[in-house]
Order: sequence, then structure tokens, then C-alpha cells
Amino acid sequence: MKKLTFLSMLLISVSFLFGQVQTTTTQDGKTSKLNPNDCANWIETVEDEVSGETYTTMLEPLFVSSDNMSNNFVITLRLDGQVKSLIKTRSPVILKIELGDGICIDTGDIIAILFTDGTRMELSDGNGFNCGGLSAVWFGGFSGKKKQLRFLSTKKIDIIRVWTSDNSYVEGVLTSSQEERLMDAFNCLSKKMKTQMHQ
Repeated sequence: MKKLTFLSMLLISVSFLFGQVQTTTTQDGKTSKLNPNDCANWIETVEDEVSGETYTTMLEPLFVSSDNMSNNFVITLRLDGQVKSLIKTRSPVILKIELGDGICIDTGDIIAILFTDGTRMELSDGNGFNCGGLSAVWFGGFSGKKKQLRFLSTKKIDIIRVWTSDNSYVEGVLTSSQEERLMDAFNCLSKKMKTQMHQ
């Protein structure tokens, strides 16, 4: 009986230490575990059939619920194909947060991030003034922000707060599944960006 109790406690401890495992449901209804190191679980490369250009994006956008909005806001990540120029360069990873029409955001408005480990990060919107509720930040390439990209690739985001041009903000809390998906997508896009220089 003591061995059984010890084994049960050990299994509970190991499960707690390693956290939640991402799973997916197949078309036939079976559940399988996702490998966080397999980028095919988090990103995909697609070709624009009109322009012929390729880009890599998250498999699915994140719909994050917000306490101070009537509906969710959307988070997406994207890496454009390598910029064709005389100087070989990496395209940046682009973080887009769509808050919805009627919300105005200006260049330099702050995106405040609280990670699950309690650390914080502030980013500045680089998308320009708009009232379509779109905030965007570029990482890597000519954009810099390599240190911030490294944090986003290795740390889980708990809360995102986007400040607007009228000095109010929209805040969303990610679920544990969203925390994992966003970190893994950042990690995979960061790796892909680094390989562009060698192609």
C-alpha cells in the first residue's frame, strides 16, 4: 500500500512539474499529444496565389477574451518570405493584435506584457495611427528587438494590455493553452527567421 501511495504521489508531482501537455483531436475523434519541438504543430508556410509570395504564420489565430471589451481580440504572428534585395536580410516576425473597429491606436502606444513567471515587457506599437484597432510590432531584421523576441520565444505570456490613443487600454488574459501556443509559435518563427540568411 505504501508503494502504491508513493507511486501515486510521484506521478502527481511529475505531472505538476511538467505542466499541461498540448493535445489535438484528429478527424476520427482521437486525442494525441503535440510535440512542442515540431514546428508543424504551430506554424505553416503558405503561398499567396495572386502575388506568388510566401509567408509563414501561426496555424490559427488566438482569440483572447477581454474583461473590458464586449468581444475577444485576436493575436496573430507572421513571418514574410525573405526580402529580395542586394543586401541579404531577414524579414521580421510580426506580432499583430486586432482589437476591433472604432478603437484608435497611435504609433508608440504601449503594449504591456506580463509573463507567467512575473517578469514584464513593454513594446511600442509601430503600425501607425488607425481607428481599426490594429496594433503591430516587428521583431528581428532591420527592426531590432532581438532580446524581446528571445523572451517571447521562451516565456509564456499571462496578460497582454494594449494602450489606446485615448489613454485607455484593452487587456486580455491568455488561457494556459494559448500561453503555450503563442510561445511555441514565436519560437518556431524565430528559428525560421534565422534560417532565411542561409538560403
